[in-house]
Amino acid sequence: MKRFLEIMTVIISVSISGSYHEGEPKMRIQRTAIERSENQKCFENPDPLYNRQKTLEQLAEILNTSVFGTRKDDFVFDVKNEKPLKFTIFDLTDTSNKGTTLSDCIYLKNNHVYHFAPIEKRYSFSHIVILEDGAIKVFKSINCKGKGDSLEDVINYLNQKLDGDSNKQKILDRVKNYRDYGLYTTIDTPDLECK
Repeated sequence: MKRFLEIMTVIISVSISGSYHEGEPKMRIQRTAIERSENQKCFENPDPLYNRQKTLEQLAEILNTSVFGTRKDDFVFDVKNEKPLKFTIFDLTDTSNKGTTLSDCIYLKNNHVYHFAPIEKRYSFSHIVILEDGAIKVFKSINCKGKGDSLEDVINYLNQKLDGDSNKQKILDRVKNYRDYGLYTTIDTPDLECK
């Protein structure tokens, strides 16, 4: 709750300051709020198997490669102060655990399943990552037919991996509805680049 109030204070102060700076572009004001949030430090990741900064950097690089290939648009996916830039990550094992530039820091936990995707909707190729004893298992671009893996691949893998887990069905249901666990913005086009 405290973190939520801090974020709301930043948003409100940015909105108020925006009305007093008529000549200042709206994007600059929004960027200031994002920069404040990006600069806040995260608590140490509770699972020592995963260094949050390094793991998120791996995911950012996977997004850069799978979305852009060798071509880069005017931005790249990155990580600053252990927070994802221009992408989100949501824990499908514990739905209260999520990470965006403006939110609390994500907790990376062994054997948890996460959905990560770019925030900008046209690039929002959905990826699923499973943390496995210090390693990561990634299913790429599952919402882009013929571009990566499929949702069926993920479900088949998890059916075996979660055998005996009392939360198996809940996790599988969340994975099947992975797009409900993400944050997307539309800037120029509502269409996905992979279509």
